[in-house]
Amino acid sequence: MSVLLASSAAAGARKDKSTGFGLAPLPEAFRVKPYPQPDGAGFSSTGRTEGFGSCLATFIRRPPAQSGAAGGGRPIHASLIEAAHTALQSGYRMGEVRDIQQGDAAGITFTFGWIHRSAPDDPRFMWALFETARGRATLRCYTSVARFDQTRPDFETIMRALIIPK
Repeated sequence: MSVLLASSAAAGARKDKSTGFGLAPLPEAFRVKPYPQPDGAGFSSTGRTEGFGSCLATFIRRPPAQSGAAGGGRPIHASLIEAAHTALQSGYRMGEVRDIQQGDAAGITFTFGWIHRSAPDDPRFMWALFETARGRATLRCYTSVARFDQTRPDFETIMRALIIPK
């Protein structure tokens, strides 16, 4: 993976040359590092809120011969069903699901946590999925249940910074 790093701040723009996936500049307190991702690109990030947790932004290329949403792959709601199924099998429950738009990419965002408990130190997650003709971009963020409301704005800042290949 070849990554272009912008000069200056620790959370300046990052962009993978081969895929076009990246993160636009974030406020200075955010930290971003390349994250190896087979068949795509990825970045891990931490936020400005103490006890933030972390986020992993990834892009997986789609082979050009696939058909479906945006010219390739499954529609975004099929991806949601897949994510919900995986969450339920793992003992999690999904929270609110919202349709979102990032540039030309249609997506969804949702939260999830444990089904049978919600202790302050248990993990709470926020995900975003975007489908394009070139592939799927995913943002997976987590922190503790006790810190989720405090850190969600940081998660959403990172989500808005995604540079999704068209």
